[in-house]
Amino acid sequence: MDKSREQVVESCKFLIKDDMVILTHSRSRNVLATMIKAAQQGKHFKVYVTEAQPLCEGKRMFSDLRKYNIPCTLILDSAISYIIEKIDAVLLGAEGVCENGGIINRIGTCNVATIANLKNKPVYVLVESFKFIRLIPLNNSSIPKEYLVSANF
Repeated sequence: MDKSREQVVESCKFLIKDDMVILTHSRSRNVLATMIKAAQQGKHFKVYVTEAQPLCEGKRMFSDLRKYNIPCTLILDSAISYIIEKIDAVLLGAEGVCENGGIINRIGTCNVATIANLKNKPVYVLVESFKFIRLIPLNNSSIPKEYLVSANF
């Protein structure tokens, strides 16, 4: 898995450019590793991180980025439409990539990608090839329960 992540980071080394403003949703090890590598290469960029309700995984991503002195701002999931005009690109991770190109990821990922698409902002999914699956869910209710994250409300 570490080798696969290194390959993702290597293939994305030219993705982040100086003065870019990036939006990311939740927390992704691939996205984090790619941003850390870009910062270590001396690239200057800013990141907006969604909280990613209900589990708030974005708060951990925000904390991780700050440890590496990467300028970042934590935003509410509902602020995506407000912030999207400032964004140059969206970087996402994924739990799986379906044969038809659809991705399986955290709640809210579809909203992020849809809003970015409406505003002609590029969306990049940084994912290892072993996450490619033949399963093509027809909708969220057809995803097997073991792939879903539950939270107590």
